[in-house]
Amino acid sequence: MENKMASEQQTHEAISRLPEGGQIIVHYQQLTIESANTKWLEYVVMADEKEIYRRQGSNDIASRPTNYSGGIGYWWNVVDIVNLNQPISFPFDFVVISNLATKRDTFTISSPK
Repeated sequence: MENKMASEQQTHEAISRLPEGGQIIVHYQQLTIESANTKWLEYVVMADEKEIYRRQGSNDIASRPTNYSGGIGYWWNVVDIVNLNQPISFPFDFVVISNLATKRDTFTISSPK
């Protein structure tokens, strides 16, 4: 909000709409439109080796490819937002499971910035 030169009141209003634990924004890309649909994903938040949150990805059709180096274009999705509705201590793990590719990636979140 500071970057947008918002007033102090606008900044406070925007912050008040955030869930207590914040948000994780998922940007996902794959080689085909179907495989880039976030419906194939599952999100798990782990803290102190315990699962505290799990949900399926949204059924969102991917956006058209953009060209990266080498001319490979990926279909991409940046529409899945995971709301953390309770405060969470750092560090914690965010696990993204691909039920289509039968694999998972774990990201350790060590600070809110």
